[in-house]
Amino acid sequence: NATAGVISDVSGSPNLLLHVGDGGGDPPPPDPGCGDNCTADVRWISEVSVVFKNSTRAGGTVTVQIVDADGPLSGVTVDGSWNLNLGDNYRTSSGTTGTDGMVELSSGVIRNADTFQFCVTSLSADGYESGPTGQCSEFGSQVGVDPPPPPPPGADAPANLAWASTQMGRNWRTNLSWTGGGATVDVYRNGAIRVSGITNSQSYTENVGKTSPASYTYQVCNADSTTECSVEQPIDP
Repeated sequence: NATAGVISDVSGSPNLLLHVGDGGGDPPPPDPGCGDNCTADVRWISEVSVVFKNSTRAGGTVTVQIVDADGPLSGVTVDGSWNLNLGDNYRTSSGTTGTDGMVELSSGVIRNADTFQFCVTSLSADGYESGPTGQCSEFGSQVGVDPPPPPPPGADAPANLAWASTQMGRNWRTNLSWTGGGATVDVYRNGAIRVSGITNSQSYTENVGKTSPASYTYQVCNADSTTECSVEQPIDP
């Protein structure tokens, strides 16, 4: 179907103008899609942690992990409701998962709350369908799904220690995260042990009270070891 002689004064060429009509060439390959990986699911909801400001004011925090078939899923918007004093949807909160698939959500400070329950109401991420929602957790009880498995015994020392400080009212809180480590770890602050032998979920939150943590230095070590430790991480002002 080529047209000959389109270009004049051509040397060493067949001088054929090719035509590509409908149906010419191979069809494009089909979009493989993401198969079973297209569903975002709740893997883990931590027990609700309640911080009491005084006898009438308290706030709850909870951590949620989202996964697909390949593991932790970042960039997922997690929406949930806080059911306080057995009332439905008293307050809502929303956040986006990080590279570990986790997001921490807070109720904020509530007055006269005796019970705290958190329920995941929806998940959303580009290209993903939401798996089942409605899983709930409450103060004193982790509900429904398993936490991330701890690293195996004998793993490398904790590494890549990072921090984030937040303030709720007049109280400060330091959120630590790291990679690696053994099945259980110790957390040190300014060279003194703060918590010993906790399960290594590669994160830890310390409520430090009304004093800013700007002068603190943290370190995480494999339990019962003073050599298998992360680098000391100072908290910047």
